[in-house]
Amino acid sequence: MHIYESRTVSIEYIEEQKYIYMRWKDYTLASEFREIIDFKADFILTNNINRVLTDITEHRVFAPSEQDFDRNVTVLLYSLMGNYKNAIIMNPKTAAAASAFRFKRMVNDVLKVEIIRLFETEEEALDWLLAD
Repeated sequence: MHIYESRTVSIEYIEEQKYIYMRWKDYTLASEFREIIDFKADFILTNNINRVLTDITEHRVFAPSEQDFDRNVTVLLYSLMGNYKNAIIMNPKTAAAASAFRFKRMVNDVLKVEIIRLFETEEEALDWLLAD
C-alpha cells in the first residue's frame, strides 16, 4: 500500500510482512527530510510497525544535521517500541553510502545494539529484516 510520495522519496507499507519500504532518490532538502522522517515515525507508532527497509541506491547524500535528526527519531522509536530494525540498501561506492555508514554507527553506538544494518541487495536486506 502506497502511503507517501514526494519529489525524493516513495514510501510503501507492505502489509503482509508488516514493514515500511522507503525508496530515496536525488537530494532531499532539510525541510523535506524532516517532514518525511516525522511522517515515518507517526505511521510507525500509529500502526505498531517495527521494521523499515530503506533503499538509498539512487539518493545522493544526507547532510550530517539530517542524519542527527533521524538518529534522534530512530532512538526514540526504539525506546518506545523495544524491537525496531532498519535495513538499508546502498551502493558502497557512493556518497550516500558514507551517510549510511555514519548513521548506522551513530544509532547502534548510542543504543549499544545493532538495529541498523547495511546491505548491497534487497534480498539480503529482507532476509535480515524479516528474520525473527
